[in-house]
Amino acid sequence: MILGLDISTSVVGYSVVDCHGAVIKYGAWQLAKKNFPENNIYKKADFIKDKLLAIKANGTPITQLFIEAPFEFFSGSGSSAHTMARLLKFNAMVSYTVRAIFGMEPEHLNVASARKLCSLTIKRGGHPRQTKNRVLEHVCENYKDLNVEYTKFNNPKTIYYDMADAVIVAMAGYKKGLDETG
Repeated sequence: MILGLDISTSVVGYSVVDCHGAVIKYGAWQLAKKNFPENNIYKKADFIKDKLLAIKANGTPITQLFIEAPFEFFSGSGSSAHTMARLLKFNAMVSYTVRAIFGMEPEHLNVASARKLCSLTIKRGGHPRQTKNRVLEHVCENYKDLNVEYTKFNNPKTIYYDMADAVIVAMAGYKKGLDETG
């Protein structure tokens, strides 16, 4: 089974895909400031460690690990150097934790490569919200209906974007394996 992760310091999306390419489990772990008032990334990493240990303890035989690679350049979304450094640090902490728990190194997939492997094309230069909505639509149409919940303004709750990204990462890992084996 393949575990795919979409890591940020506010939400970690996860997805498990079986050897036939079926999404069998997905979800997201909230790391918002209201749950971690001191915003301590070490406590957040411990929380994620406990969630990953639960996946392992529940008997899900993870054989491959894929993580969405963090952005390595400034984007139009206004990320500061401080925010990017914090995200890179947290991504490394979770990556190391995943390796320690499952006994294998995760492969980090570039978001554009992962989407391409899943036959998802996104026009460059679009608004980030349009991109997130397109990814969510693609996942619900092609892989798994995420039973999306909506805000009072009829927008998807943001946690579903992280779940959809995790499904894309896991499915890209699955498709990458198919490409490599012929």
